[in-house]
Amino acid sequence: MRQVFLIHAHRDLEQLNTLIARLCDPDFVIYVHLDRKWQVDPAQVHPGARQVQPRVDVRWGGFSQVRAMLGSLRQVIASERDFDKLVFLSAQDYPVLPNAVLKHELAALRGRELIDTVAIGPGGWPAAYRYQFFHREGGALPARLGCAFASRALRLAGRDAAPAWRTGALWRLGLVDTVPTLPDPPARPGGPATAAGTLFQHGSLP
Repeated sequence: MRQVFLIHAHRDLEQLNTLIARLCDPDFVIYVHLDRKWQVDPAQVHPGARQVQPRVDVRWGGFSQVRAMLGSLRQVIASERDFDKLVFLSAQDYPVLPNAVLKHELAALRGRELIDTVAIGPGGWPAAYRYQFFHREGGALPARLGCAFASRALRLAGRDAAPAWRTGALWRLGLVDTVPTLPDPPARPGGPATAAGTLFQHGSLP
């Protein structure tokens, strides 16, 4: 059974091409979305990947991330029918298993969804500082500064920044049957960590 890998990339062309080359396999189909604000020549991307169009200007933590994800999913579903899972990856991810072993592990997980999450806060990922009580994606500078100032004031006042939240579910292994029914926008991530993290690791090449 074929698997689809969807990579969202915003930097490091060499690392992106290394990942694509590593995943090239007759049983894998690779798609890549290039952040529109990344000034990269699409012709320099490894030919083993199919490029998602249109490109979205992605702002971290904003709804543009959701638009890029949903646009990518729609193109994959319109183009591919015969596959089991769609695997979301960042260009900074890299498989820790050879393709042959990766195929075996994914086949063993057929019929299952995988979402890798971790708690935010003590004992988990120390990322509560990233939470913004007020956030404005784009718009005039005064409005964005006002949101940042208000968030900062609440944090200094001792407001709990991220109560019982989890993170990490942006990168997921989803079944083809459920991909077309993703809500718009997706529900907030939650639930226990799964085996997804044992197949790929996140990092940057030196």
